[in-house]
Amino acid sequence: MSKIIKHIKPILIAPSDLQFGMLRMWQAYSDETNWESNIVRTYDEAISLIKDNQ
Repeated sequence: MSKIIKHIKPILIAPSDLQFGMLRMWQAYSDETNWESNIVRTYDEAISLIKDNQ
């Protein structure tokens, strides 16, 4: 899928420790796809990342 969708940078919001840990494992696994992803704890952090990358 990374060959079809280029320049995608998903921001995943994981407020709990379990969600955060599961998404970090997914992120490690998805490294093979060459996708860049960000995992944050709050909506505000996600918005900040979006603003910083514009």
